[in-house]
Amino acid sequence: MAREADAPSWGQAAAALSSVVAEATQMAAAVADCDSGVDVACEELSNEDEAKKAWLTTLDVPAWGAAAATVTQVAQVVKVKVPVVVTDGGFVIG
Repeated sequence: MAREADAPSWGQAAAALSSVVAEATQMAAAVADCDSGVDVACEELSNEDEAKKAWLTTLDVPAWGAAAATVTQVAQVVKVKVPVVVTDGGFVIG
């Protein structure tokens, strides 16, 4: 069963991925602060690292990688307003 791509839903997925990028940027800043000798940043990184390790053990990494690739492809298609049909086996452009 095919259905047309729901651009607002893909936009929400892209926003979620953007949120992850923002968090990674904050993490990089904290690492730089820690490397510069800011003790509070080092302590926060240590706490964050433990929580991240616990969370990462619950993820299905191959599925997230595939989802990210699909969202990127669909976002590019939606941006140029090319019709996309989503099927159980993937999506069809055209």
